[in-house]
Amino acid sequence: MTDRCLRMTVREVTVHHCGGMAFLARNSEEFHLDGFKVTPSPCFRRLVSASDDAVHLADCRGRITIENGLLENQWDDAINIHGIYRAFRRRDVGMPFLFLAARHYQQFGLEAARAGETLEFIDTDTLQALGNAVVKNIRRLTEQISSVEFTGATPAGVKDGNAARNLSAVPEEVVIRSCTMRWSKPRGILVSGVKKAVIENNYFHTAGAVICVAGDANFWFESGPVERLLIRNNVFDHCNFMTAAARRALIVIEPEIPRLLPDFRYHGEIAIRDNQFLLFALPAVYAVSTAAVEFSGNEIVPDDPALSAKGTDELLTTVNCGEAHSRDQV
Repeated sequence: MTDRCLRMTVREVTVHHCGGMAFLARNSEEFHLDGFKVTPSPCFRRLVSASDDAVHLADCRGRITIENGLLENQWDDAINIHGIYRAFRRRDVGMPFLFLAARHYQQFGLEAARAGETLEFIDTDTLQALGNAVVKNIRRLTEQISSVEFTGATPAGVKDGNAARNLSAVPEEVVIRSCTMRWSKPRGILVSGVKKAVIENNYFHTAGAVICVAGDANFWFESGPVERLLIRNNVFDHCNFMTAAARRALIVIEPEIPRLLPDFRYHGEIAIRDNQFLLFALPAVYAVSTAAVEFSGNEIVPDDPALSAKGTDELLTTVNCGEAHSRDQV
């Protein structure tokens, strides 16, 4: 586990067994995992490598590169990269006292923010941004709660119980390429709260959704929107075969928004190009509250001849999205 580290490179390291996450990083900047492997040892008959995520990054910054890896047989996701939504609390006792509180117990102890950093406030019901404020002072009171003072007033409309994320603890770019992710439960890659991400030249064979782009301020509290995501030149080999898989889509773009607003889009632009999909069920992509979704140049190889009769609309399903188009056929 790393905490507040800078410019770390992990090269040609193999983890055969771990009773938790194989690689965990928090509040750190500039990561390069090259040839990182999580796989059961060939010397034993153990089936599970890590009992949780192979790679888990929370509130990290800068450029993150994961390449040439083998992540298999873990009992949770291969890669999870996200920020954190914390509860904003206000108590008026003669003067206002402002607090940030971690909501999920697994996020206790993480640094909420530093002086000079910018917080974005959102409505937990719609996940719509309410405005920003710059931290003047912050002091940790417990593992869960920090008191905070801002350089000015909080934005109009921000109230007790809203959520906040640290805009300064957002990766500028995430690149995941030339990795094999297979035989794991449930999913492949979870990515949220990044400015730009590229997922390319990977091989997937996962029990659940291959790529999940979420955002949630009510249960896991893993933030936030993805501004641009490119998924290209990957092989999706009969993925999402687990019966409980969400909506049976290989790529799920689904922020958990209790109340969808017709004119609000949580995620930005997502392009899915030039991949190979070995399918036994549709849809390939399910997207919610995304500004633009492109599905083009992909090779679709259905197992069932009956799928060949399905139209383009069956490949890409959207809910409350902006521009969405698919040029591919089953």
